[in-house]
Amino acid sequence: VKDLHGFWLPMYQFICAGASLLFGHTFYVAKLVSALFGTGICLLVYQVSLRLTDHRLFSLLAFALAALNPLHILYSSSALTDIPHGFLVMASLYFALEKRWKTAAVFAAAAGFMRVESWMLIALLPAMQFLFQRRISLGALCIMIISPLFWFYICWKATGNAMDYFEA
Repeated sequence: VKDLHGFWLPMYQFICAGASLLFGHTFYVAKLVSALFGTGICLLVYQVSLRLTDHRLFSLLAFALAALNPLHILYSSSALTDIPHGFLVMASLYFALEKRWKTAAVFAAAAGFMRVESWMLIALLPAMQFLFQRRISLGALCIMIISPLFWFYICWKATGNAMDYFEA
């Protein structure tokens, strides 16, 4: 557990390690992971925009704008956590729009295992569910709270201080 402590949360490293087991070329794995997640983001942009507008032409235009955006292409070819994290957040949004709250919570928790910024989804997803359905799923909330609790445990185990990541 102490070896998981570092600047980045451990999900990205686990994904790259799994891809490395499949493909074997560790030099290209991080770029391949980002490219695949970048493709997934474009598909999710299409799905979310189709769900919101119910207009195929606008959804295809949104897909094309995302896919041909030079910044998206640059980030999708780089070995960074931004694109995989963006995919997990977009997947959480998609499942929230479909009112599949526990699946949205799983993707939000996975994003929370990758970057701290996703911890805000712990408040946003229940708020969205309350706006849509006038209730909050405690199961989904428990799923999402796992990522910060696990990270605090890792910090505590590695340094003796659960808040060490934020103090650094």
